[in-house]
Amino acid sequence: MFNFIKNMMNNPSITGPEARQKVKQHNCILLDVREGYERKMNSISGSLHIPVGQLKSRITELNSHKEKEIIVYCATGSRSSMATAVLNSNGFNSLNLLGGIGAYK
Repeated sequence: MFNFIKNMMNNPSITGPEARQKVKQHNCILLDVREGYERKMNSISGSLHIPVGQLKSRITELNSHKEKEIIVYCATGSRSSMATAVLNSNGFNSLNLLGGIGAYK
């Protein structure tokens, strides 16, 4: 558990402007780890959705994206940081969107 928390604190991250640039270049996918009700209010067009609480049980849904960077976002960057740690520990190349969806928009 300690290693997971340590890894979560050292997650690779990306700023909103950097993420928008990567999306324009089609070099990545976006993963929304917020709850469904949050996504209904506001989301980033084209993003995938797996709530952070379901990520471990649904991680195989992302296997077809292992060759791409996955930019993970939530409302503020906290849940996406946890999700980034889970993804990276399972062989994915993911980045935490600093500041969450607001930083992207």
